[in-house]
Amino acid sequence: MKAGKDKVPGEGLMTEQETADFIHMSVRTLQKWRSDEIGPPYYLLQDRFIRYDRREVRAWLLTQAGPIPRVPNAVSDLDLRILDLLRPLTRILERGMKADAANDNEVEEPEPEAAAGVAAETPKEEG
Repeated sequence: MKAGKDKVPGEGLMTEQETADFIHMSVRTLQKWRSDEIGPPYYLLQDRFIRYDRREVRAWLLTQAGPIPRVPNAVSDLDLRILDLLRPLTRILERGMKADAANDNEVEEPEPEAAAGVAAETPKEEG
């Protein structure tokens, strides 16, 4: 490799083509997203060079609705494992919140003996 061409995998700026390959989309899709202002953040250098920051593209991918893209290099294995761990916890929290709301809406029923006005009697010993 020539001096200055060394790249650390997973870091730095990417060209349009590298970004398209990274997220498994076409360059034309990236161009359309830029014109519609809906794609990942990008940089315009010297009014003509489009560049994408790899970390920002990865973060943008994680914010998108729908299933997590399971493609090489789109998100790290650690990112996927963290998200897989969070899904069940989210469901547990949602169930707990629903149960709390249901409990808040319940009206306490009086005890049957108290409702009839009958006091519980204890047998007295004779003697």
